[in-house]
Amino acid sequence: MRYIKLILFSFIGMLFIGAHTIIGVEASEINNEVISLDSLDPSITISNPMSAEELISEYMKNEKVDYITARTALFPNNEDKSFEKKMSNNIETPQEVVPFANRYRTLEKNITQHGNVYFYCATSESPPSFRGIVQVLNAGYNTGTKIYSGTLYYNLVNANRIDFILNGHLYNSGTFGTSGGGSIGIGQSATLNFSVSYSTSYYSAVYVNSRVNF
Repeated sequence: MRYIKLILFSFIGMLFIGAHTIIGVEASEINNEVISLDSLDPSITISNPMSAEELISEYMKNEKVDYITARTALFPNNEDKSFEKKMSNNIETPQEVVPFANRYRTLEKNITQHGNVYFYCATSESPPSFRGIVQVLNAGYNTGTKIYSGTLYYNLVNANRIDFILNGHLYNSGTFGTSGGGSIGIGQSATLNFSVSYSTSYYSAVYVNSRVNF
């Protein structure tokens, strides 16, 4: 009887250790930041915190646009003012300075064989207890060598989740323009439109209903 009790106690102890290990993964600290299980999705890349200037540089690289276009897409209320001045001039109003004091990150989702979707976010950073998305400043879709005609709908469901839908078509070559998109807060949504003015050689349809967790 004593032997049976020892076996039972050993089995219970193993269960407790296993449960503790699983919980530890769900709220593990990696680089001093709490990473959820969803964040460990290999198709999702979350950047380190960036300055506004660094975010603009990322937008330029991902969307293949110039500095003014990137700055206007991310910070449209400041397109007619010196960005450097806004970062350093203390006599400007708090309403103008505060947006550039936030931390920023990019959230990237790889769409198998169809490129990458990007979300350019202003975030609140207080690891390890809390971090969250304050705003999605804009979104983008880089198809690599293909041309996309369609829409990118995105919804900031809460401070840690963006739902999105890609719905359109890919072409091997052509020219396109974008409209819509822009900044959204929690509980809001927007649609970025990709219109093709010239295209050749149809490639495939694209429909992706997915999400990115932060």
